[in-house]
Amino acid sequence: MRILPSVDDLIAIDPPDLIVALGCPPRTRSGRPSRFLVGRALASAAAYHALGGKPILCSGRGRAADAALAEGGDEVEALAALLVAARVPRESLLFDREALRTIDSIDHLARRFADRRVLLVSQAFHLPRVLYLARARGLDACGLVASGPALGWRGRQREAFGRLRAIWDVGIARRERGPRSRPGR
Repeated sequence: MRILPSVDDLIAIDPPDLIVALGCPPRTRSGRPSRFLVGRALASAAAYHALGGKPILCSGRGRAADAALAEGGDEVEALAALLVAARVPRESLLFDREALRTIDSIDHLARRFADRRVLLVSQAFHLPRVLYLARARGLDACGLVASGPALGWRGRQREAFGRLRAIWDVGIARRERGPRSRPGR
């Protein structure tokens, strides 16, 4: 499992079968478009074009009936719109609308795409956790660094908590592969 700093580094690996654009909130607290999401979409689109049209899985919170989730926005549709704007045909997009957390995205991949080589696209601070979870689920994965703003203290604190939670989920709680049980489902 490797972290590739740029799309140019794709030539150094066996080509992936699937590109995975990991979701995040589409808007900042002030309502501006998220530079994290834009960076992930642009890096995924660049990989799509460099690899000759491999499918892209948009993973994140999708159309949620739950009002609390709806307030955060539809990550999957926001990713899809950005990818289409970057000349990726909508027919080349796959959707995972049930991922509330990073581990949900990885569990979905492990259930549906375990036999495929995947390229996980996110920012550099996020990829070590993503690849740790992918390795724990037995996926053949590497990461591609997407551009994005520097993390502030809240972001660093959130990522530190996310890493501890990943260790807990995989090593201590031994979370089973699959989505978390959600009320009403």
